[in-house]
Formats: sequence, C-alpha cells, structure tokens
Amino acid sequence: MNNPIVTHKGKQYTVRPLADGHHWRLSEVDCPRNSFPLNRDQMILAGFRHIVERTQTVDINHARAAQSKAAIAEYLGNEVMWNQAADQFRQSTGRELH
Repeated sequence: MNNPIVTHKGKQYTVRPLADGHHWRLSEVDCPRNSFPLNRDQMILAGFRHIVERTQTVDINHARAAQSKAAIAEYLGNEVMWNQAADQFRQSTGRELH
C-alpha cells in the first residue's frame, strides 16, 4: 500500500502507520525530516478518519508467534507447520512470510 498524501495546516504530508497500529507519522512532502506522530484520536480530530479506518491494526504478539513458529518449523524441516505459520502471519499482518 502506498502512503497517502494529505494536507494538514496548509502543508502536504505523507502518512504512514507505525508498528503499534495506533500511531501514524506525518512527514512533510517537501522536507521529509519535518515529521511528527499522531495517535488515533488526533488523526480523527485532524480529519483523517478515512486513513485510520482503512489501516489494518497489526497484533504484534500474533505476528511474533507466527515468526517463531516458522523458525521452529524451518529448524525441524516441517513444511506443514511452516505453512501454518505463514498463514497465521498473513492473517495477523496482511503480508507474506518469506
């Protein structure tokens, strides 16, 4: 998913979700070093509810458990267990496990 560009206080920013799923970082398009985080409530107050609602929240504990399961499956050479771990990772993050 490409990071959307929004206008906030007269400047354009790219918005990217942070790993915890409850914060987003706005980085100025013209000067990416100028950036700041906003939490869910601040995003909604700023008028970015559409971004908050379409962002999938990642349960980091499920993602870590799936990664651990995949590592164990790889060590054991168990393909069925690795596929189960990949499915769990995909469900928790929306991304593929490599």
